Parts: sequence; C-alpha cells; structure tokens
Amino acid sequence: MGNHIVMKFGGTSGGSPKTILACIAVVQNAKHPVAAVVVSAFSGVTNQLLELAEKAGNGDGSYKEILQTISTRHKDAVLE
Repeated sequence: MGNHIVMKFGGTSGGSPKTILACIAVVQNAKHPVAAVVVSAFSGVTNQLLELAEKAGNGDGSYKEILQTISTRHKDAVLE
C-alpha cells in the first residue's frame, strides 16, 4: 500500500452535517493517498439502536418512535 492511509471517523465527528463536512474536508486535504475511510454511526445512534432492539424484543411498540427519530435524523442530514 505504500504511503496510503486509512482514516476512521466516529462519535462526535459524525454528530451533525457540519462535522461530517469537516471530515470530508480532512479526507480531501490528506497529504497521502487515502486507501479507506471508515465511518461510525452518528453520535448516540448505537445506543438508540440498542434501546430500540430491547423494546422491540420485549413487544414494546414504542420502539417505533426511536426508529422514527433515527430515520428523521439521517434524512435531515442528507438534505442539509
């Protein structure tokens, strides 16, 4: 791979469209060729998914509210 680098972004670096754009700028301005970019879930989404799974597994229909929150957050980020 030579001088290629791997970049990993997670947590608060994926917390909002503004911080995602900052990550993109870091990748675009890298001094070495980028072999791969790894991106974690938006900040807090992993915990939301765990809560959603627990509620759904217990037959608690309120998991749908969490799913809607996650969905809306991602759609809003794409639109922004």
